[in-house]
Amino acid sequence: MKNVKRVTRVRAVTIIDIAKQAGVSVSTVSRVINDSKKVSDSLRQRVCEVIEKNNFRPNSIAQGLVTKTTHIVGIVLPDISNPVFYTLIKGIDAVLSQYEYTFILCESQGKSSKEAELLQLLRDRKIDGIIFAGVTVDEKLIATMNDIHIPIVLVCQDPERLDCGFDVVNIDNIKLAYDATQFLIQSGHERIAMLSGPLYDLGSGRKRFEGYCKALEDANIPFYENYVKFGPFLFEDGVRGMKQIFEENRKLPTAVLAASDLMAIGAIDFLISNGVEVPEQISVMGMTDIPMSAIYRPALTTMKFDAYEVGNTASHILMEILNGNGSSPAYHEIDFKLIRRNSVKIKV
Repeated sequence: MKNVKRVTRVRAVTIIDIAKQAGVSVSTVSRVINDSKKVSDSLRQRVCEVIEKNNFRPNSIAQGLVTKTTHIVGIVLPDISNPVFYTLIKGIDAVLSQYEYTFILCESQGKSSKEAELLQLLRDRKIDGIIFAGVTVDEKLIATMNDIHIPIVLVCQDPERLDCGFDVVNIDNIKLAYDATQFLIQSGHERIAMLSGPLYDLGSGRKRFEGYCKALEDANIPFYENYVKFGPFLFEDGVRGMKQIFEENRKLPTAVLAASDLMAIGAIDFLISNGVEVPEQISVMGMTDIPMSAIYRPALTTMKFDAYEVGNTASHILMEILNGNGSSPAYHEIDFKLIRRNSVKIKV
């Protein structure tokens, strides 16, 4: 019979052990750890020495039961693979780490039902606050947010009601698309197609589509239904939408505006694969300015807004609320700007 090595498990040091070694009560150790009540300097020093000697790290869940906080924030996103949200998270974490907070990241897949489920789940996890990038922030979802009684900051999306009772950090999506379309018009283009986000997505979908339509109307340029295709902002949606425009129109557009850079790059990929030169024959323009846009060829002309700043601003607002310094909920608008690169031909 082979010798079996017995493994001796070392029991973790508990707050009770610390109290016994320091010769104080458990409540005194708890007050030292949480800095909740006045403790004499001599007692504090004695407890701290025992804590350091045992390399004791208090259980965060147990601490939360005392302090009623967990120092955890929930982040709800529709698609964690989207480069915009990667940058957003970096901006969030830069602030949270300063306050010694961490976060739980949740993906809703853009489904309203799952967004509501995730809100309930985060409430059950006793998190302190939520940064929420929903897709359809309607009355039903707003009611769920109010029911869980947790501070929430909305990002990258507009609710159906701006007086919903929550801070919102976003851009003016109508103006974003309006200015982008106007740039194409001023560059000499009149046959302008659009690869739009889905209309059930109020901000990045419906409002960007409205901005495109308004710019055409103000310039007295006719709207062609066959020039517009809808999809959820992904590379493959750009390929599919561009393919449909290419196959359904005898007279092709001279420019295509995409509601996201990923869709724009998908459109360029389809065009080049089918022998269409970009921008010589068809110009393509995106929105968001993800890192890939600068290194793709041709480099993508786009409308840039700083997702890092969105996340940073939202985190600062949430921390102010959690620290009792929050003000009345407001709409916080982030600026954007045109980034000229090589994917748009100037015709005039």
